[in-house]
Amino acid sequence: MKLKMKRIIPAGAVLVTFTIFSCICVFAATDYWGSSSSYSAGSYTARHASRYAQARTVINNDGSSNLPPGSMGVNPKAYSSSTGTLLESGGWEYTDGSSAGYDVPVDVSDYSGYMYSQGMTALWNGNGYTTKSTTASPSAKFKSSTRMNSSGETYGTAAKARSIEEEPDLILAEGVDGVEGYVRSSDLNANIAKSPQEAVKIMKNKSPRFIPLYKSDGKTVIGKFKITPPKAKDIKTITN
Repeated sequence: MKLKMKRIIPAGAVLVTFTIFSCICVFAATDYWGSSSSYSAGSYTARHASRYAQARTVINNDGSSNLPPGSMGVNPKAYSSSTGTLLESGGWEYTDGSSAGYDVPVDVSDYSGYMYSQGMTALWNGNGYTTKSTTASPSAKFKSSTRMNSSGETYGTAAKARSIEEEPDLILAEGVDGVEGYVRSSDLNANIAKSPQEAVKIMKNKSPRFIPLYKSDGKTVIGKFKITPPKAKDIKTITN
């Protein structure tokens, strides 16, 4: 059964940018703010927060020039506010041209009850991408725990993970037709790029994809989870 979400339309969006010393500073956010946090990747610094309505995630450079193609990535997500179950993920989206920022949504139109937004952003650090999660908005207050199955794999909600590295091997998720189970973090993040050049290529070959939904043993397939990239018309590219 689908969880129902109460739709909230924010009165307005706020985008704040700043400079730290001599670095290029990046602001990652989803408008309709929760509390913010920051992280660094090479010469970039990101500050981000989370938005509820439409689950849009924005990453924005505070420098005077645009960043090279593929420097920034966004993966907007939506979770159940009561259990931390992953409801929707748009997969990784990257800037495919020279740009100062990227504003990317995930489709939550199927829900009419309670959920929250918590996206993840990626910054090129010169040798790879540094990934960090935004803060949940609205603030999530469910109990979070991770367990281990007989194969030594961790399973549970990924809602409290601060990066891909902190996600459990098997992530609690609601699949097609409301079936609840677990998806592999490696499957969910299969399209994360290894370089800005690869990121640009990924953006040229986007399409919806299905990944297996497992029991907590990580072996028994009980359904599938759909990852639907956002429509091009809904993505906003920011240029200076």
